[in-house]
Amino acid sequence: MFAGVVFVAFYTAQLTTSLTVEQIRGAIEGPSDLPSKQVGTLAGSTAVDYLRRQNAQIQEFPTTDQMFNALLDKKVDAVVSGDAHFAVGIE
Repeated sequence: MFAGVVFVAFYTAQLTTSLTVEQIRGAIEGPSDLPSKQVGTLAGSTAVDYLRRQNAQIQEFPTTDQMFNALLDKKVDAVVSGDAHFAVGIE
């Protein structure tokens, strides 16, 4: 009986973990997910050319504050900085 309880507890923990990870994971996990997504970047940055090659829908912002606020407000799906680092919003 003890083994049964341990098995049920282990199974429940694994299921809960899997479901939580699926909910946290968004539509964008890396650069290969950028095509056709709304992506914010700083106006005139080197990321603009990179995003064009990725076929992303680019929105350029004059400041990083505006860029990250657009991400928080879900006006863009992700942001990419000049050195091709990116952040994504959580759904």
